[in-house]
Amino acid sequence: VTTDPVVQAIFNLNPGSFWVYKNYERFDYKADFKYTNNIDTIKVESLVEAGGYKYAKVKQTSWNLNQNSHHTSFTYQRINDKGYLVSLNSYNFDNGKYGEAFESVKHPNTDTNFQAEVPFPPNSKMVYKLSPKENVVVDGKSYEVNPYNGRYYKDGSTTADPDKIVKNNYAFGIGLVNTYCHSESGTYNFEDRLVSYSLK
Repeated sequence: VTTDPVVQAIFNLNPGSFWVYKNYERFDYKADFKYTNNIDTIKVESLVEAGGYKYAKVKQTSWNLNQNSHHTSFTYQRINDKGYLVSLNSYNFDNGKYGEAFESVKHPNTDTNFQAEVPFPPNSKMVYKLSPKENVVVDGKSYEVNPYNGRYYKDGSTTADPDKIVKNNYAFGIGLVNTYCHSESGTYNFEDRLVSYSLK
């Protein structure tokens, strides 16, 4: 997937690597999170070549333990020439749409100048960029993370809403350790927390 050993160590896309997350939610952002009894497992299944690009085929299985059910989805991830971790959804992959025009940035490595905007019609948007390194505790374990966070700008405002934020905390060499998301409207939010992993 990449020939750069430093980048490869930061974003592990080796087949067989595996991460397990527990899902938590709360309906008021001032309340405590509660475990939903849902689990996500992420596994790098294989490496594939398509359209002149090398992708890691990544399988996500979401388990509802209350109903003893699950569903599976796939993304195709690679490290681009800038060192960013990028992802292609299965619809684009299956329809022969490859490369930067169809990929989204999952993490821009150490590029503090990178910024991505996601529109929310009619006149709102999320703006994603790196935040300073910090230490977080997830499931009782401490990690140094490189946050790639999104802030919500409502109705053309130039000031981000202080409560509505998306957090993607990556620990280089391990992967995503937790993600936190707030609803566009209302006070609902959820968090996925890393509970175990195995790297190849």
